[in-house]
Amino acid sequence: MLLDENSLAKTIDNVNDALFWKKPISSNERKAVSGWISDRFAKPGSYRGLFAPTDFDYRNGIKLYTGEKVSSGAGTAHILSEEAGRALLLLGSDINEDVRQTLLSMLSERDTPKQPWGLWCCGTCSASLWRHLAAGGGDRQEQRMINGLKDIERFRLMNGRWKRYPFYYTILALTEMNVALARDELRFAGNAMERAVVRLRDRDEYEVRKKELLGRALEMI
Repeated sequence: MLLDENSLAKTIDNVNDALFWKKPISSNERKAVSGWISDRFAKPGSYRGLFAPTDFDYRNGIKLYTGEKVSSGAGTAHILSEEAGRALLLLGSDINEDVRQTLLSMLSERDTPKQPWGLWCCGTCSASLWRHLAAGGGDRQEQRMINGLKDIERFRLMNGRWKRYPFYYTILALTEMNVALARDELRFAGNAMERAVVRLRDRDEYEVRKKELLGRALEMI
């Protein structure tokens, strides 16, 4: 069962897991989950009027699909909003106009006359935005992703990772972005991914996900 009415984070994690492993989702379950997520829109505690985490999410913090912890309230609210919008799109739900306009307004506040904005406050929030854009959220998705990815090269480290950007969650976003700069970053991280695969032991669901993710990412380069 995908829906967990106590937690937006757990519901989205369940959806992400079904999509990642290509598990079948019945039309009834798609409808139930999409309806519940949509009902979180603009509730108290939401980030910029988007999708509100539950009290449980705020009390306990959240983990990204790849296991990295998010403890700040603002990060929890923003990342879950991006992930919620992405989930609705990939579940085939119609995004209502209020949701679309709220996201576009949030993005356009940082646009310049010539360039659409493609970053957010930190690497984790930026990667969540890229995942949403890659699924078709917002507008001018390709250009926003390209402009966002122009930032990540500045944070490359000698070990094939990035400062500021969480390694596995960033890899996850890069595998979903159909732009050349994303492949460039995957190639940059290639040796780091090969080293990480060897260390992963399938000790929990996050390690299983990471190992599969890195295998897919390495095949792309």
